Amino acid sequence: MIRNDLYQRITDQIIAQLEKGAAPWQRPWATIGGGLPRNVVSRKHYRGINTLLLWSAAEEHGYESNLWATYRQWDMLGGHVNRGEHGSRIIFWNVTTETEFNDATGKDTDKKRFFLREYTVFNLAQCGGEALDRFRVVRPVRDFIDFQPAEKAIAATAAKIHHGGNRAFFNTREDYIQLPLKTAFDGEGGYYATVLHELAHWTGHESRLNRIDKLARFGDKSYPYRHYAPGSRCTARACRLRPAQPL
Repeated sequence: MIRNDLYQRITDQIIAQLEKGAAPWQRPWATIGGGLPRNVVSRKHYRGINTLLLWSAAEEHGYESNLWATYRQWDMLGGHVNRGEHGSRIIFWNVTTETEFNDATGKDTDKKRFFLREYTVFNLAQCGGEALDRFRVVRPVRDFIDFQPAEKAIAATAAKIHHGGNRAFFNTREDYIQLPLKTAFDGEGGYYATVLHELAHWTGHESRLNRIDKLARFGDKSYPYRHYAPGSRCTARACRLRPAQPL
């Protein structure tokens, strides 16, 4: 029963991220530390479902670091988890071999036993202490070359676009698009794909096409078609079900 509950929680968490329009494992911009979620002590990357769980948690809470550790591990490094912070749960599988004596055969028999354990980890962004400052390193920015046809098309919409931070979204209440800095993206294509994705949501504002409420779930007939830059793709369910068309 515990194992089934765990599987359901993981499934619900991933579906929730997809329904928000964000697939964190497809995020095309860099973060502090960058790359796959990694344990700060062992320096090993988390694997399997833990990668998705921690990517999802980082996306939901806006964590910019890919470094994680348990409460005790951060304490061992001279830091501390900030008061009021809630950790993210990950799973650990292990297989052990036990030797048992078989009365029927009179011989020892090796049997494999599987067990599942949960751990709670915290992101670097949830921790404090000067001893942890050495881990707060931002990846050097890259040059970004504006693609003028795309820039002109975006400017023609007159959409309010703010740059900064580590998230990409459309603020329906204040009617603006928030994006990371251009230089944070892994390539120009990733940036323009993200802008166009958010502009698709922007068109649904009540002052334009007035279909914001209908964007709540993927697969809805009114969900906007997306047009992505060459070489990029949307992992959202609605994008896979229907061919992309120009906005």
